[in-house]
Amino acid sequence: MQTPLEILTAAQELIRDPVRWTRETYAREPGGECVEPNDKDACSWCSIGAIQHVLGSNSDLAEHPTFTLLQRAANCSSVPDYNDNDDHTHVDIMTMFDQAKELARVETAGA
Repeated sequence: MQTPLEILTAAQELIRDPVRWTRETYAREPGGECVEPNDKDACSWCSIGAIQHVLGSNSDLAEHPTFTLLQRAANCSSVPDYNDNDDHTHVDIMTMFDQAKELARVETAGA
């Protein structure tokens, strides 16, 4: 079983290239159409879609530890809204992941 830190790291790497990051849907195929995060044609993902892809699941992540870590890192109640906000850039999303990974490290060290 992957740790939250491993999941966050893999999801961040998946969308590190801005071309592989999207908004307003969990994932897109090359033509820009919406697809499920684990669809074989998916080529770009939002923050949550990237985590779903890493987990191999299209299910709701509201109770998953990685979701909570991202919420805390972004200081928001909705990671999808944070991802989709036009005021937030790809750099902001990468920073959110970096901060969530640091929170995961701190929690692991304190366990």
